[in-house]
Formats: sequence, structure tokens, C-alpha cells
Amino acid sequence: MAAAKLVVIVADERDDTARVVAATAMTRSTFLQYLVITTPELALARWRQTISARGIVETSITLRGGTLRDDDVAVVWCRSSEIARPPFTGWRDADRAYASAELTALVVSWLSGLGERVVNRATGTSATGPAWPQTKWADEARRAGLCVAARRLVTSARLLPTWTGSPYDARLPSTHSADADSTVLVAGEHVVGTEDPQIQEAARRLALAAGCRFLRLLTAGPRRHVVSVDSIGATLTAVDVDAAVEMLSAIASARAYEVVR
Repeated sequence: MAAAKLVVIVADERDDTARVVAATAMTRSTFLQYLVITTPELALARWRQTISARGIVETSITLRGGTLRDDDVAVVWCRSSEIARPPFTGWRDADRAYASAELTALVVSWLSGLGERVVNRATGTSATGPAWPQTKWADEARRAGLCVAARRLVTSARLLPTWTGSPYDARLPSTHSADADSTVLVAGEHVVGTEDPQIQEAARRLALAAGCRFLRLLTAGPRRHVVSVDSIGATLTAVDVDAAVEMLSAIASARAYEVVR
């Protein structure tokens, strides 16, 4: 069987970072091919899923440029937290919400069937990693050995001195923490944004606990207290992009070895 050579990045239409990563990677590798698929394209694609004799989901997706099958794929990096709804007119909001939920479930099923070829493990209703609230991320960060920024919980948002919003939202409970002034990025084995080996190892432990190869921590202060965590990284620096390219290449190389050995 030939080695899978295709790296797929699923992204929102305005995700320029995904295109920068793909363009950068293509200048450095003659072995791999990179394909950016937007979520509207996935919404309009023709999907076919079956269960193999091993009990694994197998998927083929027919796009305008051809059909994408699981065996073609070396890596999939999903960077979209919300899969685009099919652009049908005349639908009620409830119909659109139902269609969005069904399409998200389809994407999560596809990613789950790919196993280790997915950058971040899809869970439940999230295609980009665990759909944890920031309070859960904070607990997991502490457990991994990271310092976490203090969070102020208030029964009414209007009690926060920096809060702005509608009169209705002013009555709702809210949280507040320090403003982030730096980032720590985990991309595979690479940790970017800190030279502290303890923080690097703790960040890797957090990523491992979350089932994520790619994770961005927004931090504050010299001790890098974690303010928030996300598994997408909407904007990346040039150094971050390099780390992401290395991560994708490493996953793809491992996959190629597994296929051809």
C-alpha cells in the first residue's frame, strides 16, 4: 500500500493562518501535499460513512475537486470550532441549528475514525479537542503543574470595574481574570514562547491530558500564569507557524512509516 501523503487542514473561510501554514509547509516538503478545506465546502460535500469489519468508521467525502478517502489522509488538523451550517434559504432557526448539530456530529465521527492521524482528538460535539469551559482548563492546568491566574467570580457582571455590555447581561454572573500578555504554544514536541523547562513540560502534560497535539495558552506575568487555553490558535507568529509545520510533518512521517512498514 502506498504511503498517505495528504495533510488536510479544515478551516473557516477567513482563517488566513491555515493558508499560511499550508503555504509555508509546501515550500519545505516535496513528500507531502497540503489541502485546506473550508467548513462551507464540507457542508456542501457528499459524505459516505460505513463501519468496517474492525468496527472503525470509514469515510469518503466528495468535494468539487474529487473524492477524499481515509486512506489518502496522513494528517487532519481541524481548526474550526463551529462547522458552517448548510446555506439553505427558507429554513427556520431551529432547522439550521439541527442541521449544524448533525453536520458537526458527522465531522466528529470522521475525525474519530482517523485515530492518531488527527492533530487534536475530537470529543463529543467538538472537532478541535475537548469542549471544556475555562474553569475546567484551569483545573487541568493546575493538575499539570502550571500556575493559573486568579479568577474573580461575581454574581452580577456590573460589579466588575472593566465590564461593558447590555443592561440585561449586566445582571448575569460573570468571571474576570488578568489580561494575558504572552502565549505558550504546544505543537507536537515543540513548545514555543518560554525557555523555562518546567513550564514546557507542564504545558506538554496539559496537552497530553486534553488529547491535543496543538494547544495555545494565554498567559500573564513573569511566571506565565495561565489566563485561558484554546486548541485552535486563530493567529500565529512566524515562530508558531514553523512549529505547526514541524508538528504536521512529524505526524505525517509517523503515519507513512506505519502504512508502509
